[in-house]
Amino acid sequence: MMEISLNNKRMRMQSKLEDLSKSIASVEGLKLNPTSTFQFELNDTLYTKARLPETQNQLETIHLWLGANVMLSYPVEEGLVLLREKKEEAEGIVKKCEEDLLYVRDQITTMEVNTARVYNLLVQSVKK
Repeated sequence: MMEISLNNKRMRMQSKLEDLSKSIASVEGLKLNPTSTFQFELNDTLYTKARLPETQNQLETIHLWLGANVMLSYPVEEGLVLLREKKEEAEGIVKKCEEDLLYVRDQITTMEVNTARVYNLLVQSVKK
């Protein structure tokens, strides 16, 4: 049960890491070249193309979904800092989950070995 829970948590965090990496790359790309056309994901399989209005020479703000139907507007640099911090947190959680998984697997192996030893001891005592 612990192993499954940790695996699920690790998979969710890895998915979040991919999304954060895409977001950081998008914002940095728009920051460098605001007049370019870019493609973004609307849904899992639905993408669309867009570009900033011609009157806007530079990217000034970005809007980030924080969860629970909350979106906030940030200046570009503050938004990038927030995205990078969230990415570092997610990387730390993934690393911690992997360490915990190794520990749990080690404990499972130890438990299986001990169970086998007890079983073998019981089999030997029944034979006598």
